[in-house]
Amino acid sequence: MTGCPASSSCRGFKLFFFLPLHRLLLLFLVLLGTLANKLNVPQVLLPFGQEPGRVPFLLEAQRGCYTWHSTHHDAVTVEPLYENGTLCSQKAVLIAESTQPIRLSSIILAREIVTDHELRCDVKVDVINSIEIVSRARELYVDDSPLELMVRALDAEVQLKD
Repeated sequence: MTGCPASSSCRGFKLFFFLPLHRLLLLFLVLLGTLANKLNVPQVLLPFGQEPGRVPFLLEAQRGCYTWHSTHHDAVTVEPLYENGTLCSQKAVLIAESTQPIRLSSIILAREIVTDHELRCDVKVDVINSIEIVSRARELYVDDSPLELMVRALDAEVQLKD
């Protein structure tokens, strides 16, 4: 005997008891979604150069072990950075290979080797039209602690590279 007569009030108690468990499960799934693997930037604008390979850009995945691939090697090559002599990579260097002042594009794909989850970064190689330096401070002093500056490169279509 469970100590609870077969009535609707006992069923209501059971439903009330399990409701917080469902809420905890939902909260766990939401938090798990926020911890999903992602790249440090979704898109990059790289400048073309007179000589290939002059402007590298570091692309990073937050967690996991990845293989890296560029869809157009003539525009952008990707070189994985392996840590501690392993074949596991969370970082890769992107290098613009184009030497012509025309817009080229490539997609960098990072595939997680355990889950087979794929991350994507759209890369454009083009002429840099202007550069912006962004800071939270209005004045910089020589003896102050180092300040984080963000550099934004823009092409003629105002595409960004942070």
